[in-house]
Amino acid sequence: MALPNTYSLRVDILDIVFADDDGEEFRPGDVMQGFVRVVLQHKKSFLDIDIKIKGKSVTHWTKDDKSYASTEYFFKDSWILYGEVQGDKSPKTLSPGEHRFPFQYRLPDALLPPIIRKQSGEVSYNVRVKIHRLNDKPAHKVKRQFNIKRDLDLNVVDDILEPVMRESTQTLTSCCCHVGQVTVMVGIDKGGYATGEPIILSGQVEDDDESTDRYDIHAALVQVTTFKSKEGTLTTRDVMITSVMSGHVACEPRRLSNQAIFLPRDLTPCAFQGCSNIALDYELEIKAYLGGSKPVATLSFPIIIGTIPAHRTIQRPQPPPAFSVRPLPASYHGPRPSDIEGQSASSNGLPPSYETVMKEKQTGGPTEDEKERLSVVSGSTPSSPLVQGDMKHYGVF
Repeated sequence: MALPNTYSLRVDILDIVFADDDGEEFRPGDVMQGFVRVVLQHKKSFLDIDIKIKGKSVTHWTKDDKSYASTEYFFKDSWILYGEVQGDKSPKTLSPGEHRFPFQYRLPDALLPPIIRKQSGEVSYNVRVKIHRLNDKPAHKVKRQFNIKRDLDLNVVDDILEPVMRESTQTLTSCCCHVGQVTVMVGIDKGGYATGEPIILSGQVEDDDESTDRYDIHAALVQVTTFKSKEGTLTTRDVMITSVMSGHVACEPRRLSNQAIFLPRDLTPCAFQGCSNIALDYELEIKAYLGGSKPVATLSFPIIIGTIPAHRTIQRPQPPPAFSVRPLPASYHGPRPSDIEGQSASSNGLPPSYETVMKEKQTGGPTEDEKERLSVVSGSTPSSPLVQGDMKHYGVF
């Protein structure tokens, strides 16, 4: 029976496998887990197997015959995965077949930037494994890259939802003669966007030159990368996406109405706050053309690209204040709640209670003092038909 292809090779197979092998993306603070897979066709002797995990940023460029370079490590750790035990450096032997050596590593919970690769610098993360052979022979080695994903929440950026407007007025000339002016006004709906969101453009073009009635607006998203070293800096500009919008100046209204430019979902966010030698920014560059090859106006909008879009908060009405009792004025001399509490109806100026009335009925009627109080409360004498009628209505008499 023939062996699988991976076992029929005459060379060693050395591979790094992550526990979640569907993706190579981790977040700061994650625990990376995996194993090193070694497949041998024959028995092999070696010194040890070591592993190194690191993340770093590197810049390098040359200008005017002078070289610039810088390196920053975000983390760098290594250890013996298999072989040396308590200082024992004697040769180790692996039998033919497949061998797995597990590992795990907790990434720093820090402001780790995402990966980026440019001609003048890069941010990279990788796992490297070496099998050190005997007699100083070249080591077997393998390296695997991985990415860091860090969210950039635009909701924590001040004034990110405020619209931004730019305006430019230029004088048009022909053969050294003044022929008119053109004014270009363009605005964007906010100052930052998440990947995949649309940039909404609006604007207006005004031109008092009657020689042309057509305008073209060219929009370009530019990625601005700044590379740094102790000796100097270098800035590069790369156009990521472009869009062209056209119209007629003579038409009314002469406006751009809610033109959308959708951002790619794989844009690198502006999440390089934890990197000292590389900075990443974006600009939306607008150029206006009036029937020629030279722009009559150029406008620039710095924008922030994040991963979590900004949302407008809903202003909910405030609940009414808690009920409060208005204090009695100082000029009030009537009974107060504190005076009434704990007193009987016969001494606080209030009408008699049901028990008092029933007692009066059983004893032959109220006393002279009680009759006087009843007359004060009801506004009539106790023998008045009104009082008698009221009492009968309530079933007392």
